[in-house]
Amino acid sequence: MFTGVVKLVNNYNNSKQKPEITEVEIAALGVIGGIISTFGGGLQTIASILALQDIEQEELLNKKTNNNKSNDSKQNDINREEIKKMQKQIDTLSKEIKQIKRLLTERK
Repeated sequence: MFTGVVKLVNNYNNSKQKPEITEVEIAALGVIGGIISTFGGGLQTIASILALQDIEQEELLNKKTNNNKSNDSKQNDINREEIKKMQKQIDTLSKEIKQIKRLLTERK
């Protein structure tokens, strides 16, 4: 198939006149054009698939980031509550220590 195209190119290069092109050579050029077109379409499809995968990965990353932010916010709320509870316990213990000190100083 390609030998016909090579002959066509050689005839054109060797001749200053317009070369004779046979129907077979024209058909061979059509087949080559079709192959190149098909290859280009395949490359375009692969590029589209890669772009789609990239978009999906980005969306997954965004979801994970948003979930982490939400979880961080919930964890911060829990931590604030725990800190409030601990502060109440510290206040209560401080009062008890003061009472104990007062009792000890009164006994002396």
